[in-house]
Amino acid sequence: MDAEMPSVFSDTVRKARRAHKCCECRQVIKAGENYHLFKGCWDGKWDEYKTCVDCQDLREEIGEDVNTNLRFSA
Repeated sequence: MDAEMPSVFSDTVRKARRAHKCCECRQVIKAGENYHLFKGCWDGKWDEYKTCVDCQDLREEIGEDVNTNLRFSA
């Protein structure tokens, strides 16, 4: 399955000011912890995803193994 690439995309690291839930593992991202915030526009619809550092590290490691850049799809 090919993932649709967003027309606009940003990936930033933030420090949580309050608790969030990781969209990958569903664990709590606690206040004070870093997380990745992905924002983008897929097929004309804006969305955002918060990912804990552990899941982001795993995504990057897997992406390197399969020589691709894993991104969210709508």
